[in-house]
Amino acid sequence: MKKGVQRIYAPNSICFGCGPANSNGLRIESMRYNDGLFANFFPKDEHQAFPGIIAGGIIGTLLDCHGNW
Repeated sequence: MKKGVQRIYAPNSICFGCGPANSNGLRIESMRYNDGLFANFFPKDEHQAFPGIIAGGIIGTLLDCHGNW
């Protein structure tokens, strides 16, 4: 399995969004792809603000963590 840059460069990070060491976080992984990165995220029911709508804070965290890398 390919490792995300978070697990390669910051394996002890406790960041809620992308920290590999935070077992309660989102565990976002940004993977190398050509000259950039990509990430897949599959929200869980508890990430909803309303039925079928992801909470804005989760969306912000995705953009913040993936964009940082």
